[in-house]
Amino acid sequence: MENLMNASKSNKPHAVTYKVVFLLCIVLLATFIAVIIALSDLIIGKSIEYSLPILAISGVVVLIVLLTLVASVFSILRINDEKQAMGLPEGSIRAVIALSLIVLFSIFSVFLFANLFSGPPRVTVDRLSEAARDSYIASHPNAAAVAIPDELPDGTTRWLYNVSFSPPASAASEDFAKQLLVLLGTLMTAITSFYLGSTTATSAAKAAQSTDQVPSISSIDPTVHSVTKGALHLRIMGTDLNIITHVKLSRAGVDDLFAKNVRSNPTEIECDIAVDGQTTPTSDTEAWDVVVDDGGSKSATKRKALTIKA
Repeated sequence: MENLMNASKSNKPHAVTYKVVFLLCIVLLATFIAVIIALSDLIIGKSIEYSLPILAISGVVVLIVLLTLVASVFSILRINDEKQAMGLPEGSIRAVIALSLIVLFSIFSVFLFANLFSGPPRVTVDRLSEAARDSYIASHPNAAAVAIPDELPDGTTRWLYNVSFSPPASAASEDFAKQLLVLLGTLMTAITSFYLGSTTATSAAKAAQSTDQVPSISSIDPTVHSVTKGALHLRIMGTDLNIITHVKLSRAGVDDLFAKNVRSNPTEIECDIAVDGQTTPTSDTEAWDVVVDDGGSKSATKRKALTIKA
């Protein structure tokens, strides 16, 4: 009975963990939907000069919030990397920066092209007389006039004119837009190239480092396990263990026991080994060797390290 209670207690944190992760995912989805709705309310009805900065700044804020939630989920599941920014896998932040710059470059490119193509807004002068209309059109060749009737107090009708024209585009504005587009394009290219280059260099360095790594085992936990407790969750401590992909228990005269769900980092390996009272050999005196390897030539062994009892 006590063993069953201990087993249930050991499984309870896992159930709670998955519930917390599920709730965080729901919060993440709800936050994303709420932000989209809020952004649509802010942007609709506003001119592009206001909606574009709101969209860009809000996008950065949403990105930070989402990354924080993702980092929290990774931390709960214990797949985070404490040595990297926000605990995310290596290269995640660089990838986010590169992709963000690409998105911003696309947004600003469309915005600048649309403004340069459409030109300045048309200017309208209302209720001009015919003579004033002719004078205005003479000084503004691209002007267009629309006639509107005007009722006088004596009952007669005279014609007035609304004249609209497009002012010439500002050469300074066009030059600034071109320079800004070139600057964003250069920045995007530089950051993206840096991300790809650093990723390649990091991969090469890891490949060179892995050839020199020799894994070793210093201790394991637990050192004694009873088959009445069910599956064995084994922790193996040591050095240079991040290359390990396979774990097994070995003992003379019996079949090896192979681990599943092997998770490794430089100093620790976690895995699960199925044991039961019917098929797993048990002994109070004969211990099992713990053997780890990378699927190739690198391996380490802790002899007589684990005892499996009935």
